[in-house]
Amino acid sequence: MPQPRVLPRVLCACLALGACGRSEPGPKDPPPSVTVRAEPPSPLGSEAASEAAQAGESVLLGVVHEQGTAYCTDPARNDHHWTARFFSAGFVPLLGALDAVRALHGKPAVLFGRPSTRPPAPEVRIPEPHVDCMPIQARSDWVPSPDGILVRRDAGPALAGFEVRAARPFAGLAARRAGTEVRVAVDNPLAVPLARLALVAHYEGCYGKPGTTSRTAGLGDLAPRGHAEATVEVFDVEADAPEGRSDHVLASLALHAATEGVYFDLDVRVRALGLDLECPERGRK
Repeated sequence: MPQPRVLPRVLCACLALGACGRSEPGPKDPPPSVTVRAEPPSPLGSEAASEAAQAGESVLLGVVHEQGTAYCTDPARNDHHWTARFFSAGFVPLLGALDAVRALHGKPAVLFGRPSTRPPAPEVRIPEPHVDCMPIQARSDWVPSPDGILVRRDAGPALAGFEVRAARPFAGLAARRAGTEVRVAVDNPLAVPLARLALVAHYEGCYGKPGTTSRTAGLGDLAPRGHAEATVEVFDVEADAPEGRSDHVLASLALHAATEGVYFDLDVRVRALGLDLECPERGRK
């Protein structure tokens, strides 16, 4: 998998970033901008109600998924069934207030609680008769789950598990398309600043068994209830890629920060943000 590339950042009246990808190779466009303001509201309508962790607590942000152990009953159909299910935020297994977590299944969430040294260990009960599921042709970053194929974009936070006290929806990421660009708005809903906040745009290749690429935009430090905006490209074109494997389309947006006690395993598919992005016709191989 290609390594993410970090764009240069220059601080002036706003932060100027290098181009995040192009639909056509050619002369450089003016760099997209990232502006940071101390106060919402977001022009994209993201509500950023401040939330505070209790004393000694940590915060985990991620999309709530369901995972588990797969088994099959029909070798001809390779029909996947699931047992020993558990919830995760990104790929961090969750314990604790699971009713609150269940209500946010499939959605970005802000979770308050404590890191756990023990992940959930649901009992694996595979009914008989059963067969091992045939392996699918998949990339190493594809993770089958009851929610479909999940993509592990990076190593994530080093957490064996997270014990949840309370869960809230995370509405601090919004996006809308403007021609060949996507305008992204980020709000900090927490009562602590987010240090060295970064927005990572992940792209999927427009060809069989697609590869990936990514672009990273540094947003600086985002104050409590702070607001930032960035612009990324819809398409990323690898000029030095083999023929037929150059085009990539924006697939998801991720956030990372370096605030102590705040963990991110947040990667949001652009479709969940209301964007239906398709590969260019010339990239369909």
